[in-house]
Amino acid sequence: MRIKRILIDERAANDPLTARIRERLPGAAVETVGTQREPGTSLPPQAGSIFLTHHLGDFVKDFPVTPGSSPCGEKYIVAMHNCPFDCSYCYLQSYLERPIITVFTNTERMKSEISAVIRGEAPRRMTTGEFSDSLALDDITGTALDLLPLFRGSGTMLELRTKSANVAHLAGGGRKNLLVTWTLAPEEAIRAEEPGTAGLDDRLGAMSLVSREGTMIAIRLDPVIPAWYGADSYRRLLERVAGAVEPRMIHRVEVGILRFTPGLWEVVRERGRGNMLFRGEYFAGGDGRIRYYRPERIRIYREIGRMVRELLPGVPVELSMEDDEVREDAGIAAVR
Repeated sequence: MRIKRILIDERAANDPLTARIRERLPGAAVETVGTQREPGTSLPPQAGSIFLTHHLGDFVKDFPVTPGSSPCGEKYIVAMHNCPFDCSYCYLQSYLERPIITVFTNTERMKSEISAVIRGEAPRRMTTGEFSDSLALDDITGTALDLLPLFRGSGTMLELRTKSANVAHLAGGGRKNLLVTWTLAPEEAIRAEEPGTAGLDDRLGAMSLVSREGTMIAIRLDPVIPAWYGADSYRRLLERVAGAVEPRMIHRVEVGILRFTPGLWEVVRERGRGNMLFRGEYFAGGDGRIRYYRPERIRIYREIGRMVRELLPGVPVELSMEDDEVREDAGIAAVR
């Protein structure tokens, strides 16, 4: 993404992160906006624009737990809203009100909250990748390397979730307490459903580079889109992962099958895209999500679980947003 315009909330005008972003984007037009335009949708969705402002809520939040599921031991950090990528299935389409990439610049309060949570609750992982891609703009914001020192010496990992290959700024050897997680899919699914993201070759290359330098990585096969799923295509995908990264450097493989959060089905339909997403049988679940037919989900989970155990021996497999009963039927233990 080429950023052409920086909109700055007057509250954020003097923040160090604002100065850093302006310095790293010297050719971008800059406009300061008053707080009366914040929040809501009064800022127009313009390609190539970002909005710098203060986050007024909690920076650290719990992941929602699927009914009937064990707590996941993870939290997420609200560092940014929206994403430069345009994945057809992205739940942010129906979740966020402000249709512009928004970077929160009141980072001292963010760091204070993160430190308090690490000292108090000591979660297993905290990710910046819930409301945006963790690395798509990280060479500009510098968020990852700013936050990483907070995790040193603790039992908590900072997890960066991405579909990019933007890792050059992370070079410099293995970084303890850092976990970089790539969402992967067969190349044909990436081309069709994930516009703007790095191709499979580039993601695998970035993954290989990071792991060779000693930083742990993880794999997210989430969402597996049933219409794009085939045992052969996912076997080839995992074979390529095995060729790029030593299994000892893979923290986990997390698998989840496409589901629609409330309102997302309608938004995707209205946008007239993602036609492959709707192929197959879907049903409304008790948690408000629309999910793929349960026996087929379990079949896919079992197949992928067998592939991971064969091709990436010793690497744990986790299921995303499924209850313990589905995990048990799929032969994949719940995370404790």
